[in-house]
Amino acid sequence: MIRDARTSEDLAPNIVIGGPSTDGEPTGGDLGAHLVKHSTLKARTFALARLLIAQEGYESLTMNRLSVETGFSRQTIYNNVGGREEIIINAINEYNDEFVTRVLALSAGPESILFLAQRYFECSISNRRYISEATKLLFDPSYPKSKKLHQCGSKLLYPYLRTMIGEGWIEPTTNCWMLAQHISWINSLTIHSWMMSNSDNRELRRQILFGNKIAMLGVTTREGRDRISRYRDG
Repeated sequence: MIRDARTSEDLAPNIVIGGPSTDGEPTGGDLGAHLVKHSTLKARTFALARLLIAQEGYESLTMNRLSVETGFSRQTIYNNVGGREEIIINAINEYNDEFVTRVLALSAGPESILFLAQRYFECSISNRRYISEATKLLFDPSYPKSKKLHQCGSKLLYPYLRTMIGEGWIEPTTNCWMLAQHISWINSLTIHSWMMSNSDNRELRRQILFGNKIAMLGVTTREGRDRISRYRDG
């Protein structure tokens, strides 16, 4: 059975799906014990999927396992939530969506992309196994939905970049979709490379901020470049 593993990162959405039962061990099928925070089958399934990915790797996420842990049949989960690949994609995307929304609500202007990169770095440190598994899917040639998963990350950034054009921070001729893909790829590749090499945390912070700065400096207006250049991580 899966164990409770709370994260200390305030801005990262909580991967935990609930607390342990009275004997300290979550009980499979006992929705009141460890899925109490999630009111719908879809929310419970996505939360369980993220926790399984974080604790045991995405290979452990099977329809049989989801059925055992939630207490619902595989057919019920499939009919109401989706198949395995759809659940993985949507569970990760839901987490990323909440994370990006929380972070970008705290910052404005072109430097908000750097602020997001820094928070992404901190999230990776505090949720290392989950982020490692999520980014590994992007570079796993055997995973059929890696391209779709990458597009999900780009879609989250796109509206914020479009808004920056309207605010005068980004040049109006900028292809925001291409920029969103580029930034998403920088973040994912940097995190994945760091996970694989066990590099120093400070080096990861430097690389991910440098990559985002270069991407933004190439498309921002003069005022935007000034804001980017003055940004100091903290």
